[in-house]
Amino acid sequence: MKLKKLLIVNLIIILFFTGCKAKQSDAENLDGIGLTTNNETITDSFEMDGFAENMEDINGGGDHTGYKDGFVFEYNNMAIYLGDYAENVLTKLGPALDFYEYREGCAADVKSVVKKYSYENFEITTYARNENDIERVTAIDLYDNGIVTPEGLYIGKTFEDMVAIYGTDYQEKLSFAKIYIYSKEGTLLSFGIKNEMIIDILYEVDNIEGLYK
Repeated sequence: MKLKKLLIVNLIIILFFTGCKAKQSDAENLDGIGLTTNNETITDSFEMDGFAENMEDINGGGDHTGYKDGFVFEYNNMAIYLGDYAENVLTKLGPALDFYEYREGCAADVKSVVKKYSYENFEITTYARNENDIERVTAIDLYDNGIVTPEGLYIGKTFEDMVAIYGTDYQEKLSFAKIYIYSKEGTLLSFGIKNEMIIDILYEVDNIEGLYK
């Protein structure tokens, strides 16, 4: 049975992307890998302004691999980099089990789009500045012990296990659980811990706007 997921990131996204009622659909409405909703396809024709220094700018997609020097999630021998084009990742993962999205703005005035693709043991969040922008992977949330980080940590392990693997160079925040946040080359790796046990693991981009500078 899946453990309760951390709500803090979702709450922040919901509060930030307000203005219109969130649009929601499930995986059955997706075309192929889920890049098409309501017959509108997200394309890769948007001209990029550039990336952070440790990212590859290949002007349009295909081989972009995101923050290669940051925290990296691995699934079925596949490395998933934060900041990567979502198409690169979702094509390899296949159809999501569930899908929904948040849009800031209304009708023709959509300012940004956040999408979430749920798989058996984790969820991928993507971001685009507008409907014609390329989706980027901005967060990966692990929510049961079926997934192990490349360094060997998984849900159900303890605070001591976390420190033994990742050290003590973290920031601590308090929500319904204690959250310990590690930072590395433009990426964050957070562990939600309650009663000394890890209950959630979250990878995320440190600064989404930094993807476009």
